[in-house]
Amino acid sequence: MSFKKNSNKISDHSSGKNRVEAEGSVSNSKSGILFYALIILLPIAAAFYYGYSAFRENGFLSFPLDDSWIHLTFARNLAEYFSFSYFKNEAVTAGSTSPLYTIIVAIGFFFTDNEMILSYILGVSFFALASLYFYKLNLNEYKNEIVVCLLFSLVFIFDYWIVFISLSGMETTLFIFMLILGAYLYKTGNIIPLGIVMGLILWTRPDGIAFIAAIIIDIIYNRYFIKDKTKKLSYSSKEIYTAAAIFLILAGLYFGMNLYLSGTILPNTYKAKVYTNIGMDQRITYLNNVWSYFTVDTYKLLMAGFILSFLIFIKKVFKREHSSDSVYIFFIIFFLFIHVMKIPAFTRFGRYLMPLIPFFILVSLSGYKEIFGMLSGYFKKIPVFRYVMILVFGVIVSFSVYYFQLYKSIVSSEDRYIYNRQVKTAKWLKENTENSDVIAAHDIGAIGYYSDRKIVDVAGLITPELGDHLSDENYSDYMTKYMEDKGVTYTAFLREWYVIKNQKPVFMTPGNENKEVMIVSEFIPGKSKVLSRKVNSLMMSVTGFLERKEGDSIIALMNKVIEIDPDYSLAYYYRSYGNIVNYENEKYEADIIKTIELYPEFAEAYLSYGGYLMSIKEFEKAKEVFQKGLKIDPYNKLLKSNLKAIEDQIKAQVQE
Repeated sequence: MSFKKNSNKISDHSSGKNRVEAEGSVSNSKSGILFYALIILLPIAAAFYYGYSAFRENGFLSFPLDDSWIHLTFARNLAEYFSFSYFKNEAVTAGSTSPLYTIIVAIGFFFTDNEMILSYILGVSFFALASLYFYKLNLNEYKNEIVVCLLFSLVFIFDYWIVFISLSGMETTLFIFMLILGAYLYKTGNIIPLGIVMGLILWTRPDGIAFIAAIIIDIIYNRYFIKDKTKKLSYSSKEIYTAAAIFLILAGLYFGMNLYLSGTILPNTYKAKVYTNIGMDQRITYLNNVWSYFTVDTYKLLMAGFILSFLIFIKKVFKREHSSDSVYIFFIIFFLFIHVMKIPAFTRFGRYLMPLIPFFILVSLSGYKEIFGMLSGYFKKIPVFRYVMILVFGVIVSFSVYYFQLYKSIVSSEDRYIYNRQVKTAKWLKENTENSDVIAAHDIGAIGYYSDRKIVDVAGLITPELGDHLSDENYSDYMTKYMEDKGVTYTAFLREWYVIKNQKPVFMTPGNENKEVMIVSEFIPGKSKVLSRKVNSLMMSVTGFLERKEGDSIIALMNKVIEIDPDYSLAYYYRSYGNIVNYENEKYEADIIKTIELYPEFAEAYLSYGGYLMSIKEFEKAKEVFQKGLKIDPYNKLLKSNLKAIEDQIKAQVQE
């Protein structure tokens, strides 16, 4: 399909009006209304099931991502101060990835101040709307094949990642809804409303530009490239120009807002998350992760259909034929291209890939349907293929439901993970710091929302001055100086990210033995120093050697650390452990003494040194070391028990 010569209309490559009328006949029937109700209620029920299961298991409400509270903080300040800021009416910045979602949440705050319920309602509502238009999109594509369209929709509704993200407090389901709505408007020839939606997609997420590009390329593809000139046209060039004008106005407002707030046309988040000096290995790793993401569980079955559909699409491109999946495939390609080139990061849960899921499902099931359609055409006297097709789709739905049930605990476990780190830290800061204190953090969501303290964001999302230097080799030094200049009084860092070296934490959650421990430290200008990322990375890599007691490997790695940073106490502490494993007692003692010299408040070092002195029967000296340790950490049970043991030993010697 394409433009005819001298025509001022663009072809409706979705078989437009006839399909819209067909869909209308479905929606007006009693069974059609019942299916619509089912399509709206099922996602609500699925999300409620996940959410209620999480609350029953945890006993509290939370989110699986800290970023959710970033939206809430911006929205609360927008509602209370009419300011797009992160702290009251201060710290005005374009730090929200999704201004549209932030504005919607801000409106919601006029109706309720319960941030959790508000976020759940919005996330699930957009999930329900996305499901509705996913169903309508299929009805438009497959006319009155209600059973097929329902089965397609059930695969989407029971996708556990989609249900999961609807309870995340993030903009993802709004973005997915906007994308599906945009596809529906495009397929049904509603071009002027499409212009509005395309503008709003940009306000929802900047990577929505991939969908906008897909629409433009698909129009060009169908207008100029395909051979079929016979189809009637459904919308005029004037409508195209009007839609384009509306989109450009909305896009201009979006870019203008960012420029006004932060001096760049894109949000701070873009600068903070975009990679610099991307190597080919990073891009290949990202694509491998994408492949792995879409080839597990139900996606294994869907991938086969997707490959079939993609091959059919390639064949049609070479034959210059129309493809009903072209806009979806263009979107997937452009979306992945943007991320491969600029942000090749596979984030937690693959959440940046989730907007692709509905289109992956559409293309996959379309591939299966087209193959069965071909078989039915070849074997016209054997109607069994249609029943086999329905059976195959039913099996895929069954797998979706199975995995939906299997992963029901994912919300509770991830909610608990974030609550035990970010939320507990935020509440501790609220209760144990002064209103005038300034907190430096890299996870600023819950801390910003619940602590009610001014935040310096060392990840650069709301502090663009730091975002400009994130990739600097000496960023830790720059960050330390910046924190001093901005009057930071506390830091809240996951130890895998940043560490204040040689300083005792004032709060730690959920416990030193866990992965990703949040550590709060008092920040003392001139004294507190942030460990360099290179050193911190080396320190994280020693964990396996410590667990396996590989003395030589521990010593070699810590030698590298000490060469870079000769004043880091923990490096000497770990090296002392490597020496004791290798029975190098003199070297052990030199390193443990150096550890205590650099970090006199390090209780574990006193425990280690005292234990060593006990083992070589220097009881009086061991007693002195344990006593010093208890002055620093008077509630340390191991120090207490060891001190008692050494005192008993000394008494026994006296009695002898």
